[in-house]
Amino acid sequence: MLISKIQRFSTHDGPGLRTTVFFKGCPLKCPWCHNPENKKFTNEIFYTQKSCIGCGICEKVCPNGCHSFENGQHVFDRTACTVCGLCATSCPSGALELCANDMTVTGVFEEIKKDVPFYGGNGGVTLSGGEPLAFKEAAELLDMCATEGIDCCVETSGAGIPEVTEKAARVCRTLFFDLKDGNPERHLENVGVPLENIVAALKKADRAATGDIIIRCIIIKGLNSDAGSYSAIADVYNSLKHAKALELLPYHAYFGSKNVQLGGEDNGDASLIPDAGDMAFASQFFTERGVNVI
Repeated sequence: MLISKIQRFSTHDGPGLRTTVFFKGCPLKCPWCHNPENKKFTNEIFYTQKSCIGCGICEKVCPNGCHSFENGQHVFDRTACTVCGLCATSCPSGALELCANDMTVTGVFEEIKKDVPFYGGNGGVTLSGGEPLAFKEAAELLDMCATEGIDCCVETSGAGIPEVTEKAARVCRTLFFDLKDGNPERHLENVGVPLENIVAALKKADRAATGDIIIRCIIIKGLNSDAGSYSAIADVYNSLKHAKALELLPYHAYFGSKNVQLGGEDNGDASLIPDAGDMAFASQFFTERGVNVI
């Protein structure tokens, strides 16, 4: 499985200090994805232009001639790139980096175990992504952690393999579950899968859950920030047995720079960032409908 990062001492991915494992690959196509480096199931190369020192090593080692220097400027032509990684492993400044490493379940588990002394009585491991539950190996990793008494959480969009999602619901202390939009037509257009499929996966996870479910909703001004969407999400929340809270997260545009590093355009849109009033409206709307908002 491709793992883009193992982030230690995380404090926003569940209770206590946590080791967050980011899986690369997601079945959804959300244009506002805040981790675009984890959308594809294949490896990619980050190129950070400002870090390039113009040494020319990448040009020498690339077997397909993807790197050249024109008027002192590094040009990276990705059309023939096979992501062999030679340029990234040879780059002395870190301007070129592989987005992920191919790791085994055992290899990831050994990295997690190094952090166990820091968890205390409240921390643990969180699987994130991308979509971690799109990987059958995630179920094996969760089993290994649970057997060792390591607290588990998962951050999911609901687009994972059904049996892996059910496994996560059974063994995790907290399942963080994204609901992107309450409007079915917009959801299908922007996310690429029917809203009903995501809601069905959430309700199935709720039936299997032994811990808490926290719903997460990214508030995107003018896109999913209307009362109709909020009402539908509130109805889903109130239908669940294990829903503990709804976490409202404001859209940000920082991910656009990552798209540039991946060879695309900066598609971060500052006009979609909600202001304090937008967030207050959402919070009040949900609270008035019996939803515990955080």
